Amino acid sequence: MHLLLGGSFLPSQIAGLKAWWSSDYGVEEANGDPAEDTDQVLNWLDRSGNGNTLTGADDATKPQYLVNVMNGQPVVRFVAGASEARAT
Repeated sequence: MHLLLGGSFLPSQIAGLKAWWSSDYGVEEANGDPAEDTDQVLNWLDRSGNGNTLTGADDATKPQYLVNVMNGQPVVRFVAGASEARAT
């Protein structure tokens, strides 16, 4: 659960939401295997409940998972012109 303006919030509360990715949820280095610091990202699961998982295109272009980067939270880092992910 995330806090927004002092209240509890769930992505499912947004009408018409198609996809929701957050770096603290569902980032995998392999199917069912949560990513750890510096891993390449194979899958990034959709929190919206709509099943719009992002999948790393190939080893050369997968984004990287890094912990404790932004205010102590993880990030998924894409490199311009080099990283890509595809919705499945």
